[in-house]
This record gives sequence, structure tokens and C-alpha cells, in this order.
Amino acid sequence: MAARVILLTLLISITLPLYTMAQRSGLGLKGGILGSLTRSALLRYDPVLGGTAGLYLALHGGPRFELQPELLVTLQGSSHKAPENDLRRMDRQVYLQLPVSAKLFVSNAFNLHLGGQMGWLLLARTSTTEGSRDSRSDFVPLDAGIVVGMGLDLRTGTDLTLRYYSGLTPILVGDSTVFPHNNTLQFTAGYRFLRMGAADHGRRRS
Repeated sequence: MAARVILLTLLISITLPLYTMAQRSGLGLKGGILGSLTRSALLRYDPVLGGTAGLYLALHGGPRFELQPELLVTLQGSSHKAPENDLRRMDRQVYLQLPVSAKLFVSNAFNLHLGGQMGWLLLARTSTTEGSRDSRSDFVPLDAGIVVGMGLDLRTGTDLTLRYYSGLTPILVGDSTVFPHNNTLQFTAGYRFLRMGAADHGRRRS
């Protein structure tokens, strides 16, 4: 149910501005590193490093406001010791993600943002000392949650972002005890290679 509500909210957030916002501030490419961790109250997971890359679109909504949908491919995961045999497992997933953030500029460049994110599982692999296997069937194909963060959008077209994602939906198929959720902390750098309309939108960038 939570995933459906977030998906509907994201779709409305994307489509309405396309009709109501006359000018778009830019289309860009972004990429960066992230630390990912699966959160569970009953099982301890350890973080692993990953990465993310894709496109983002900044939609002008006023002197201090932008709406930013993105389309990203993200490598994330976690590791843990299996309770039944103490064997360490490394779970890696690749998601196609659609985050949509509302950005409030508190200065000419510095902004705070909050939004939602949907993720569709593309690949999953589980590795142990005994080998590795395709584990897509172990994971729920749709992930949903909220994003919160801060950033610097520079006049040169460079955008720097620090963002935290907290998953709201359990990720394991058929699980009734552990209820793990995805969590990531990412740092990305982007560049707006295409700018449409007024570049500054009434806000002087530093």
C-alpha cells in the first residue's frame, strides 16, 4: 500500500509541473558514490559501498523553489552473517530509481530537499565464500521510500548533493520475521548541460 501511495504521489509531482511550470532550469547528468545498509530490528547488517548515475531535470517553481525528478541506475547492497550457519553473505542489487525532490533554496546556491523515491530491481546477486548466485527471486521487485538531503547548485551548472534515502517497504520475498529495508547515503556531482528558459530564474547563483 505504501509503495502505491508513493508511486501515485511521484507521478502527480512529475506530470503537473510539466503543464504549470513554463520554464525549466536545466537537464543534467549526475553520478556519485554511496554507502548502503539494510536496516532490520532483528538482524545486524553491515554497510557496503556502491554507486549511482543518471539524468536529472530541474523544474523552476519560483525564486526559491525547484522540483527535481531523476532517473538513476544504482548499485547498492549490504552484508551479514547468516544466523543458521554463521556464514557471511554479501547481497548486491542494481535498481532503476526514480527520485523526485522538492528543493527549497535558503541562499543563492544552498538548498534543502525532501521527496519520495521508487526503485525497480534490475539485478541481484548473493555471494558467500562458497560462491555466488542470482538472487533476484529473493527480493521484492519494487522498493519505495523517502529522500532528504541538501545541496549546492552553482551558477556554473555544477550541482553537488548529499542525500539520505530511507526505504519504507520490506525488500525480502516471503519474509515474516526480519523485515529489512534499504537505506543509503549518497554524495553526487552533476552538471546541467542543457539549460532552458532563464538560467537564474530570479535567483542570483554563487
